[in-house]
This record gives sequence, C-alpha cells and structure tokens, in this order.
Amino acid sequence: MYHIKKRVKASLSLMWWPLGKIFRYVPQICYAEIPILYYHSIGDTPNASGFRVQVDDFEEQIKYLVSNYEVISFDELLTRYEKRDVKLLRNTALVTFDDGYLDNFEEMYPIVKKYNCSTMIYICTGFINKDVDFFEDGEKLRPMSWDQISEMYSSGLIEFGLHTDTHRRQHHLTRKESLDDIKKSKDILVERLGVEIYHYAPPNGDYNYDTFDILQELNVKTSVTTEISTFQSRNLLKLSRIMVSSDDNISIFKKRLNGYFNYLKIFHRLKRYIRDGIKRP
Repeated sequence: MYHIKKRVKASLSLMWWPLGKIFRYVPQICYAEIPILYYHSIGDTPNASGFRVQVDDFEEQIKYLVSNYEVISFDELLTRYEKRDVKLLRNTALVTFDDGYLDNFEEMYPIVKKYNCSTMIYICTGFINKDVDFFEDGEKLRPMSWDQISEMYSSGLIEFGLHTDTHRRQHHLTRKESLDDIKKSKDILVERLGVEIYHYAPPNGDYNYDTFDILQELNVKTSVTTEISTFQSRNLLKLSRIMVSSDDNISIFKKRLNGYFNYLKIFHRLKRYIRDGIKRP
C-alpha cells in the first residue's frame, strides 16, 4: 500500500506542476518559496514506512542542496523575515530533523559538517531523558545523549528547537496540558544549552486551538508544520515543510524542492478541517 500511494502522489505531482507555477505569484498563497526539508532518521537499516533515509542518499541530497541553494539557519530565517525584504529569502532552503535519534549524531552530523550545512533538530526532551519511548516498525529507537547534543550545538552548525516533552498529539490536550508540555521542553533545553529557544515543531504537525497563543506566551518565534509545500506565508508560526522519504531518488528529491508535491498541502488542510471543523486556528 505504501508504494502504491507513492506512485499515485508522483503522478499527481506532474498534474499539479503547471498550476503550481501560477500560484507562486499569488502573494496571499506564496510570500516566499523556501523549501524546508523534513527528516527523522538516517541509517542503512531499511524500514517499511520510509522513515529512515539511507546514508548515501542523504549525502547525495545534502551535496545537491548546498550546491544549488543557500542553506540557512532558523535564526537567520527569522532575521531575514524581520527585514521584510523578500529578495533576501530567494533561493534559500533549510534542513530539519524531528525527535532526536542517536543516528542524527552518528550518521547525519558528520555529513552536514562535511558540507557545512546548517541543520535544525527539534528535540523531544522526554525521549532524550528516556521518559518516552519511540518505536518504528517494531524497532525501539535510541535517543541522543545530552553530551552529544551539547557537542553538536557547540559546533555552531546545529540548532535545536522544541518538540514538546511527551510527544503527545496537541489537539487531544487542554490548554494547560499543552502549555505545560511545551514549556517543560523549553525549560529543559534552555537549561541544558544556556540559550533562549525560539523555534518549535509540534509532534506529528499537530496543534490545538490554543497552540499559537501558547507559543506567543513562551516567546517562540517560528513553528513548522507537516503540511507539505515549498510555499511560505508571512506567518512564521505556520511554516510548511517537505518530508523526505527513504525511497526518494535524487530525481524525486529535486521535484520536492521545486514544488511538484505542493498540492499535498491541500489534502492535509482538508483532513484537519474535517477533524477540527471550521474553527481551527
């Protein structure tokens, strides 16, 4: 079923492309076109869900990315947005990872260092502290250590953002539960790294009606979703991303960067409307 879905998505991407080229000139839809890549795990042990990208494939993707885009940090993205000059955002891209798996340190980190590629890792602090367990295809996944996180941060190449403490879906939580979950992760990261944390990724791209008020209360400046698109609005709390899968060859990877799969954002929004109703934030 997974591979059938991939083929259908690839076919629809070719139909979307001519229409997508028109939408990129509509300011209400696309303030700036910025691919934000979205990974979880890097390694040579395959898995059925496409969750883990092979090491050689990841290196090929990063090599292509840094050769064709200016890969910037989220701190730099925030600075450029605040200058309100869209020219500063042209031909930029960002790289993100979610959760904080051990292979991010062992496999991903040497590659992004080799190509001097700025990368964001959104940390689930409960996972790092071993209070939360993650499984994929029956495999129990291993987290990085705080010493490894500190080493990566000290390089100046790796940023860390919030990904809650419990990794619970936020739309199931009350405002207080959601606030406590995000705030606890922020307090832990600030204490561990000794710096303010301004960036957030909700688990599974999920948020509730109170999320954006909570982020403003906690002085969070950017937030990414799992809505697939290279089109970015002026709202830094609703940045779209592009998920990279294990069976993406370099041709598919380039199409993702060029917006061939942006139509998927429509379906993600539709699913959320169905789930939450019209009063979604």
